Amino acid sequence: MNKLHFLHFLLIIFLFASIVDAQTFMCADLPDALTFLDGNQVKTQADWEQRKREIKDLWHEYFIGHFPHTVPDLLSAEVVKIEKNEDGTIRKRNVLTFNSPNKKSFEIEVWEPKAERKITRPLFLTQPRDYQIQWAEEAAKRGYVACLYPGLDNYHDDPNYPNYQHIWKNFKEEYPEVDWTSSLGIQAWLASRTLDFLLDKKY
Repeated sequence: MNKLHFLHFLLIIFLFASIVDAQTFMCADLPDALTFLDGNQVKTQADWEQRKREIKDLWHEYFIGHFPHTVPDLLSAEVVKIEKNEDGTIRKRNVLTFNSPNKKSFEIEVWEPKAERKITRPLFLTQPRDYQIQWAEEAAKRGYVACLYPGLDNYHDDPNYPNYQHIWKNFKEEYPEVDWTSSLGIQAWLASRTLDFLLDKKY
């Protein structure tokens, strides 16, 4: 068998293996939510609470990692910039500082829509990525409070929100003992800390 025939043979084997592999996972089912890993069935409310913990543990183990055991208190929330936008929204840059080991902080931007009186309004939480900023603009038009928090990774940045894409690294360094697994878990944790502040402010 010459080299050309051998390469053709390898290519055919590779394509066949790819097709078989794709067919295997194309029809793969999710595990039954009401069946424990040991095969026992969920039959009671107490069983379901236990099964939810099992699913949550799997989610942390294989996908997002684990979070710090304690939630740091918010030490301060300083408004560093206020701007009235042409659409009528008041846009505030807030720096949130937490009681983490090294008192780390991060910035968020909150857009308050124009309102005749103080009312409780729905909240739209997102990140400052090109198309998501457009979502926030649309939400603000509909009367939502929109908040842009630094839930970005290294591959996304916006000049109007400098350093937002690196915040997750700061908090990864802040909790070196925590198995975050990926930046996704840290970004979710940052969203939770942002929500703590927003819900306390009762926007």
